[in-house]
Amino acid sequence: MGKKVLLTFLVIVTLCTSCSDTIDSRIEEERKLAEEQQNETHITGGSWSAVAAVGTPRKGAAAAANSGLAYIYGGINESGYLNDFLSYNVDSGVVTVLPENISRAYSAMEIVAGYLYIAGGKDAAGPLQELKTFDIDLGNWSASYTVSQTNGPWPPVSSHYSVLHYTNPDNGHEELFYIGVDDTSGIPFLYKLDISNSPKPKWYQLTGGPAVINHGFAVVGDGLYVFGGYDMASDSYSNKLWKYSIASDSWEYIITTAPPEPRSEVTLEVISDMMFVFGGRDSAQFFSDMWRVTSDGIWTKMAGASACRAGYVSFVYGSEIFYYGGYTAEGGVETYYNSLWKFTP
Repeated sequence: MGKKVLLTFLVIVTLCTSCSDTIDSRIEEERKLAEEQQNETHITGGSWSAVAAVGTPRKGAAAAANSGLAYIYGGINESGYLNDFLSYNVDSGVVTVLPENISRAYSAMEIVAGYLYIAGGKDAAGPLQELKTFDIDLGNWSASYTVSQTNGPWPPVSSHYSVLHYTNPDNGHEELFYIGVDDTSGIPFLYKLDISNSPKPKWYQLTGGPAVINHGFAVVGDGLYVFGGYDMASDSYSNKLWKYSIASDSWEYIITTAPPEPRSEVTLEVISDMMFVFGGRDSAQFFSDMWRVTSDGIWTKMAGASACRAGYVSFVYGSEIFYYGGYTAEGGVETYYNSLWKFTP
C-alpha cells in the first residue's frame, strides 16, 4: 500500500513539473494580452433589483432551484452552524419551512429527478463525508447514502465540496460531479457519481484539477468550468478559468484577457452558455462587481451591485440570476445578510 501511495505521489509530481512551464507561458501570454487592452474597463449592460429578505442571515448555505422554487439549507452566522431548511417561491414570494436536518455549512446541493442531493460540508465537529437526499414531492429526508449503498471509492474528506448535475447524452444517465481538495493531503480531486447506475449508484475517480476551494463551478455543454477560489497549493487567491472536458477526462487552463481580480467565495452561473461571476473577496477587500465570461475566456464587465457580498448562494430562474445571503467583514467583525437580489443581464 505504501509503495502504491508513493508511486501515485511521484506521478503527480512528475505531471505537475512537466506542465508548469506550459502554465507559466500561458499566464505570461494572458498578461501581455491584458496589457494590450485599453486601461479603462467599460461596463456593458445588466441591472440589479432587491427581491426580499428571506430567513436568517447567513453565509455558506447550500442552495438549488427548479421551476421557480429555490431551496436553502444550513450555513453559518454569529450564532454558529445552522440547520434550518426552507423553500422560496420566486413568483409568489412565499417562504415554506421544511423539515430540519443536521447543522452544517459549505455543503453542496443539486436537484435530480425530484430529489435534492446534499453533499459534504462541515459542522462544529469538522468535515462531513456523507450524501443525503430529500424527497421534494413527499417533503421528507431520505436515509443517507452509505458506502455499502454505492459502488466504487468515495471522494476524500473535504470541507468544501462543489457539485454539479450533468445528464450524460450518451446513455441518459444522471450524474453528479464532485470537485474539491482533500483536507488531509491537500491534493485536488474530481469524482463522478452515476446515480442511474444499476443496481447501485457508482463512483468514478477522475483526473483532479486546480487545488482551489470556494470557487465558481458550472457546466456548459460537455465541459465543467472552474473560476477563481482560494488556491491551496500557492496559498493565494485565484482569477484563473479552467475547463474540464468530460469526454476526454482532461483539464485545460483557458487563456483570458483582463479577467476580474483574484477572489474566492463566489459562484459561477450560466445563462445561454454565458457564465457570470459576482462579488467575492480577497485578503484585503470584498467585491460588488459583476462579470460575464464566454467558454473561450472573453470577459465583459457588467453593472455591479449596490453592495459587496461573498459567501452567498445563487441560482438561475428563467433569464435572471438570484443571489442570496452572504457576508462582509470589517475590522475582523463579520456581518451576515438574508437579502435576495436579482440580476438581469
